[in-house]
Amino acid sequence: MAGILAGAMVVSSMALTAFAGTPTYVADNSAGVAVGADTVVSKGGFTLEFTVSGLTAATTAKLGFTDPSWTYQEWGDNVYADVTGDGTYTLTYTSDYTGNALVFVVDMVIGDPFDITASDYKISDVKVNGTAVNFIYGDLEEKGNLRLEIYNEYGLTKSDDVTGASTAAADVSSGDVLPFAVIALSLSALAAGAVVVTKKVSFER
Repeated sequence: MAGILAGAMVVSSMALTAFAGTPTYVADNSAGVAVGADTVVSKGGFTLEFTVSGLTAATTAKLGFTDPSWTYQEWGDNVYADVTGDGTYTLTYTSDYTGNALVFVVDMVIGDPFDITASDYKISDVKVNGTAVNFIYGDLEEKGNLRLEIYNEYGLTKSDDVTGASTAAADVSSGDVLPFAVIALSLSALAAGAVVVTKKVSFER
């Protein structure tokens, strides 16, 4: 896997990486906990918290998640948050699934494709069930979306060199059911296996 990273440049704990044929991205491995292919992220669901800044227009943060069998999937139709400015946002996915993730990302539509190293966009303080984790972000598909990528079997985070996966925790999941998630559950959501619970923790403009 390391071969695809030839030419990467690391600056302190934050890596700004740009090389031919690969989108630019920012990697923050300062948490020392990487979500890898074997990391348990869900025990009946999970909570994902992140802080975003530098946006010039409102957008929507949509969760992208699937388990390895593609049985439990969410692509932002049910789990999303309206991002109206700089602040910390929380996405909660609730299901009866216990296990790891094949894809674990958040997408925010920005507009035209962009170079993250030449923008003011920033994502920080990413936590899964309260545990800080390593992550990368940028216009990773070069479609004009600001993507937060925690793990993606088909993306750059599949490489240990990108995520620092040698420090992966065996389990970042939580068995607790959050009270506000229980309140928000509906019969239709239970039948679908997923429910949106959005909560803006803070907002400053």
